[in-house]
Amino acid sequence: PISAVARALGLHVSTTGQLAKRLEQVGLIETCRAATDRRVRAIRVSEPGAALAQILQRRVEAAIASVDRR
Repeated sequence: PISAVARALGLHVSTTGQLAKRLEQVGLIETCRAATDRRVRAIRVSEPGAALAQILQRRVEAAIASVDRR
């Protein structure tokens, strides 16, 4: 749920909800309403979101490696 993501990031639930809407609009995540409580939205990383995360992870690792070589 978005509330769990908000807690993990140290953000307010409304802020996290706004971020989730933007990420969903550009196709990086998918959200769905819980069947038992329509106020609760679950978040899942989409295939394009996972691909972007892998690209970013490789770039961060390369940047760290270049700093370590200095």
